[in-house]
Formats: sequence, C-alpha cells, structure tokens
Amino acid sequence: ATLLDGFIVRGGNADGLGLDGFGGGMIARSARLTVRHCVFSDNQAVGGGAVEIQFQPTTFEYCRFEDNLASGGGGAVDVFFGAGVFESCIFTDNRANLDGGAVFGDLMSDLLLRNCLVCTNRAVSRAGGALATISRADVVGCTVVGNAAMLSGGGLANVGGSLRVVNSIAHGNLLMGAGGLGTQISAGVDVRFSIVEGAYPGQGNRDVDPLFVDEHGRDFRLRASSPAIDAGTDGVVEGLAASDASGGRRRRDDPATPDTGAGAPPIVDIGAFEFTVNFGVLFCVAEPNSTGIAGRIDAIGSPVAADDSVLLVASGLPPRSFGYFLVSRTRTTAPLFGGGSGTLCLDAPRGRYVAPGQVQITGASGQILSLIHI
Repeated sequence: ATLLDGFIVRGGNADGLGLDGFGGGMIARSARLTVRHCVFSDNQAVGGGAVEIQFQPTTFEYCRFEDNLASGGGGAVDVFFGAGVFESCIFTDNRANLDGGAVFGDLMSDLLLRNCLVCTNRAVSRAGGALATISRADVVGCTVVGNAAMLSGGGLANVGGSLRVVNSIAHGNLLMGAGGLGTQISAGVDVRFSIVEGAYPGQGNRDVDPLFVDEHGRDFRLRASSPAIDAGTDGVVEGLAASDASGGRRRRDDPATPDTGAGAPPIVDIGAFEFTVNFGVLFCVAEPNSTGIAGRIDAIGSPVAADDSVLLVASGLPPRSFGYFLVSRTRTTAPLFGGGSGTLCLDAPRGRYVAPGQVQITGASGQILSLIHI
C-alpha cells in the first residue's frame, strides 16, 4: 500500500473526456492507497471534484475537502467500481450539480464514512446534499448538518442502493425543490441510534436538538447538556473507532449524563465529536483579528496526566489560513514576533506543534484542532 501524508491539493481541473473528466485533484485507480492529513480545496471536475476512486480500496484519514465542484456527481469524491473509507474527515462547502454534494457512491461502490463532519455541501439539481449512493454506503458516528439538495435527502440519500446510518446526527439540512422527499434523510435508509431532525423510524432514533457548542460558528462539538451524550450503540458491524473526528478518545463516560444508548458502558456519543470537559485557566485576553472577533483556545479532554488525552481547539481564526500551536511553561506579555499585530502571552523557551498533521489550514470554519501527548 502507498501512503500520502500532509499534502495540500488545490486548484486542480479535470475537464476532459473519459477519465480526464474525473478527479480534479486525484485519481486513485487500481492501487491500494492511504491518504492522511491532506487538504483538497478548490478543485473541479465532471465527476469527483477533488477525488475519483476506482477498482481498489482507498482510505482517507483526518483529511479536509473544501470548496470542490463537480458538474456531475460527487462534489468532493466520486467512487466507481471501488471502495472508499473516510475516517475522521471534514467535508465543507463542496457542490455537485447532480447527486452527492460531497460524496457520491456510483456503480458497484462501497463507502464508509466514520467519525466525519459533513457540513454545508449542496447537490444542486438532484439528491444527497452530503452523500448519495446508488450502491452501498455506511455512515457511522458522523455529524451531517446544513447541507442541501433539490429532490431528496437534503443530508443523506439512497437513490437505488443500500444506505445505513448509525450513531449519527442529521440536523439543519434542507430540500430546495418543491415536493421533495426526506429533508434530512431520504426514504429507504436503515437508521439506528441517531438524532434526526423531524424524526426518522428506527431503533434508538430521536428528534431533538443536538445542542452543538456553536452551530452558527460551525463548532459542532457537544454541549454539556446535549442529548447525544452517552446515547449511541456499540452494535456496529464495522466496529467503533478508537478516536473521534478531532482525534480525541471515543467512549468517554460523562457521569452527569444518564446512559440512554445501548451496549456495555461507557456508551459512545452520537455524532462526530465525543463530549469532553473544557478545563484550564484563561490568563491572556485575545485581541480581535482580521475577522473582527477575538479568537480563543480551549483545552478539552482529561485533566489527569496519566490519561494522556488533551485536545487543543483554536477557534474564531481567519478562514483558510495556516496555523499551529505554541506552548510554554511560563507566561509573559510581549509584542508578537515576526512583525505581526497582537500580543504574545508565552515566554521563551517555546515549543511548536509542527509535526505532520499539526500545521493546519483553518478552512471555512476558522478552526484548528490538535491532539497532544503529555
């Protein structure tokens, strides 16, 4: 197998005939490939605006797909006679003129999205604002929000295949056409232990507000009072991943929340992000950045060093900018180095989290996350 790690693929254009019209950024064909910590943005093609997968299984881990476009199906990804696995990936603002605003499962395809955030994608004239399949697809532990389609499945659509949804949130998705079917999820889908706005039949499903931290600010982590906490099931054929979309540990019990899911405790949360407690002490007040608001950093996870589970989240940052985390044992107040505006609150010596996958692009959400080891 081949590994591609830490690349940015931007501005590709596949507008030719045949295979030359698929995969604006990449064609994975007849080869086993793992793609990790990569960003695919502003690519376009007839099918699979960013990526086309054919014949052999391809796995994507902790990748971002942003602002890609397909004049056919699969605004970000099209899978044809192949298998695509997407672990802890983020799909935002992709668009397809036909089916699958973010992802389209074409003929004889097999798709697995696990622990993914799929947000504000569009299927302009057909089905599945986030994902559509005419073959087989499984959506496990995902958050599907704010997507839109014309005909059916504003979020997720089965258009003649087999689609299964478990431990996931479908909320705030839209149908743009009159008389469309399935605002959140189309008909004919096996949905279990999920939160679906407007309700959907199936074991353990609920029609409730998932209570995100900041839905308008695209922070889809769970608030302390969220009904998604400890409400999923471990009865998943593919198995539960060890970590969530941010890299934090899955199956983290919240003692303040009664278990409403199924399986042996600790019960997994519903959605792409496992609930974690915010801890730490704020000692530096941020100044407004170019967005006009002040950014912030949160430390979430376990305050116990032996647990080795701390996630740093920086939010309110300028969109589509590079960023990484600095650390220090001591504090200070000094001008920002490098001629930038603002104040640096960390004294020397300083450490930088710049290993593969730790230098990130904020994307449309203005956010970066890094799981650190202590």
